Amino acid sequence: MPVSFPAGGRWGEQGKGCMMHKPKFNSVPLPTGLSWRGGGGFLYQQKLDGRWHEVMLGSHLVVGELVGPTFWPFDIVLYDARDVRQMPLGERLAMLDSLTWPETWRRVPSGSGGEFLEAVLASGGEGVVAKHVQSRFGQNWIKCKRVETHDCIVAEIHPEKMSVRLSQLDGGRTLDCGWVPVLSDRVLAGLTVGAVVEVACHSRHASGKFREPRFVRVRTDKAALDCAV
Repeated sequence: MPVSFPAGGRWGEQGKGCMMHKPKFNSVPLPTGLSWRGGGGFLYQQKLDGRWHEVMLGSHLVVGELVGPTFWPFDIVLYDARDVRQMPLGERLAMLDSLTWPETWRRVPSGSGGEFLEAVLASGGEGVVAKHVQSRFGQNWIKCKRVETHDCIVAEIHPEKMSVRLSQLDGGRTLDCGWVPVLSDRVLAGLTVGAVVEVACHSRHASGKFREPRFVRVRTDKAALDCAV
């Protein structure tokens, strides 16, 4: 399956330019994830409640999640300035492990199947991402979370209906995700067009709009570039 990368870019924390390489994730409902048996060449990594982040470490480009000041790397895109996205995940992880990690880096917890997912949820975690050890970068990354949540950009505000229209970045275009009610007058008054918010939903329609969306919170820790499909 070809990997689809959204357009755009950002600067790594080392001050060197790097492209945004966030691929699309597939999602499965919680009962499906809890039924995962593990094994079969799959790796299960905890999905942290951070934001996608890319770091240039010398000639290596590492991707992971940033939670506060702590970086949780889970894959590598460039190794010795060489694009390694087409190499198997197991080999990329060996390259990642061969690097000298800064003190602020931590290893992403991993485990096996539905048992690991259940443990993550019991500890208050968000969910897990399943990846096959032979897969290319971004190929069939399958996430399973407590609920399906999305970070979105506020595209329009309707004060009378106490709701906001949401959008996300989908490659080179903007995807209309529909409207969501904001039941708090105080929260609605503090929102501006361009703000990032988190919503929960049952699922997504083929059009891209959310089914039964529910406003969760404002995400001041995330930028519009983090709101990709």
